[in-house]
Amino acid sequence: METLNPIILQKIITQDGDLDKLRKIASGIMGESCWQAGLSYGDELSLDIGARIPASHGTAAGREKGAWILGTRGSDWSLEYLGKKMASSEEDSEIVKQTIKAIEGGAIAAFKIRYPDLVLAVEFSNGYKLTVFPDLEGDSDLSYWELFAPYNMLLELKPGPLWSYYPSDLPANAARQPLAGKVLLQKMQELSRSPRPLSKEQTALCCGYYRLSEKNELRANLTAFNTALLAAKRSA
Repeated sequence: METLNPIILQKIITQDGDLDKLRKIASGIMGESCWQAGLSYGDELSLDIGARIPASHGTAAGREKGAWILGTRGSDWSLEYLGKKMASSEEDSEIVKQTIKAIEGGAIAAFKIRYPDLVLAVEFSNGYKLTVFPDLEGDSDLSYWELFAPYNMLLELKPGPLWSYYPSDLPANAARQPLAGKVLLQKMQELSRSPRPLSKEQTALCCGYYRLSEKNELRANLTAFNTALLAAKRSA
């Protein structure tokens, strides 16, 4: 059985309930242990949590990564131990790298997103608490934080504010829902100006035609894409 368009994109408008599905997705991390805490590109906090799985892409190829990976994406954060501040994003990165190692070995005891300021609090079984502070008034288009989840999925809290959940290997410029009609033709024109020619599969993904296979692998839905493209050309 295949799941078509496994995408959630939800604005956080007027109520705490806008976060219900996000919390349900993130609840899968409860009880999982953090086995690696470090700083990634840009000195962003990065925590590997849960099962160790082989990393197959980029500079991490051949190494292990967590089934869950929490990254702060430029947001300010602080780390406390039993109520005492131990480290923060404002401190020297070399000092932070050593301090945050204390998180390792602790299991996730709580993963809370507060409304309306969207502050994230992650509590660990060893007494540590990580708090992430989204800058809701800032003008950056970076996500406030991201959580790579099992089955190649990515959960993000973004400016808007809104949150999203989609396959992590989906192209960055992919439509979040299948395009049709004039909008589809406009997207095709945009893609035609790409400096590198796209394959039919890549084009379908970018136009929102994708699915997850039984093995949770991302696949282009070429049948639906071709049908929509033909209908759009006929009506143009």
